Amino acid sequence: MTSTPAPRVEDWAFAPNNRVLHPLSATGFEGWQHRSLEEIREALRAKATTSVKSIHAERSETPLAEPKIATV
Repeated sequence: MTSTPAPRVEDWAFAPNNRVLHPLSATGFEGWQHRSLEEIREALRAKATTSVKSIHAERSETPLAEPKIATV
């Protein structure tokens, strides 16, 4: 039992801000749902072999966020 109801798939899976292949692609579910199986597999292979830092370095419009360091 939980204090809140379980999330419904339709509430998050089809949401416009659900970036299904983040950080490789900023495209949401709607942009991927009609792609071929081969296109999706190719993207998944690329995602599995690419680091987040290198992806952001290639995209000047998506700079890496500076790490937040707690000070006491």
